Amino acid sequence: MDTSISNSGERLSIERILAPGRVAFEQEYLTSPGRPVILTNVITKWPALGKWTFGFLATLFGDTQVVAMDQLFTPEKAFRLSFRMFMRFCENPSVLGERVSGFPLYFGFQPFCRDSSLLSDFNWPEECDNLYSHLGDDVYDWYLREFGVLLIGPAGTVTPDHVDLFGTHAWLAQLCGSKRFVFEAPDADEKHAPASSRNGVYEAVVNAGDMIVFPQGWKHTVTSLAPSISLSFNFVNYTNYSAHLLEIFRDLPKWTRRLDNPTLRKALNIDWTSDFRESFAAERH
Repeated sequence: MDTSISNSGERLSIERILAPGRVAFEQEYLTSPGRPVILTNVITKWPALGKWTFGFLATLFGDTQVVAMDQLFTPEKAFRLSFRMFMRFCENPSVLGERVSGFPLYFGFQPFCRDSSLLSDFNWPEECDNLYSHLGDDVYDWYLREFGVLLIGPAGTVTPDHVDLFGTHAWLAQLCGSKRFVFEAPDADEKHAPASSRNGVYEAVVNAGDMIVFPQGWKHTVTSLAPSISLSFNFVNYTNYSAHLLEIFRDLPKWTRRLDNPTLRKALNIDWTSDFRESFAAERH
């Protein structure tokens, strides 16, 4: 399947910059339509960089059973195996022999649900103010567990072109290996959008030690160029708050499944069922 972004516009290089400070960053890169950017000095002092290797994660979560897929969003093949074996596969796909028939299996893992001590191995980037960090400890703990994901796979994995859910911005810190990102600018108001954000396709290779940040609405394809470990979070601030709410209202069933967490329900005093459609139908009749 051809997973490349279908846009005939000029291919533009994604900037590589030092973090400029939150206010300037939000105005330049996150205010709609914004544009993707690579920050080169954000994760260089994180303990996670250099520590969260395939071997380290295999030791920490080795006996956990996981399901790895040939594609994250529309899988055709899926395999259940131990986390330890999957880590070995990422570095040397031949260890599974004919079992996977050459598929570059991919896996998204939520590590903080299993080991919250890992949270001390990285710092939230100051440039990416996050609404959920201001809503109390219980809500923020839920957010970290639900939205923090390690994306792990061998060379050759592809995440087909997509737009991230719920109107969120996102950052991805590359801890091992490298990835190629290709972005397509969202439909923009030609009168008000800067020329650099119109009709273009942006492309860059993100290496270990880099963080890429991109605003809501940007379609993107990601290809791993080497065995890869990435830490990624979606986030919301004042620049995309309205878009976030709108996307929640458009897809309430999916969002309520995210909220169906005992700790969060208690913190927010939620006592309604997540299957609100049946309740709504009953009230109407």
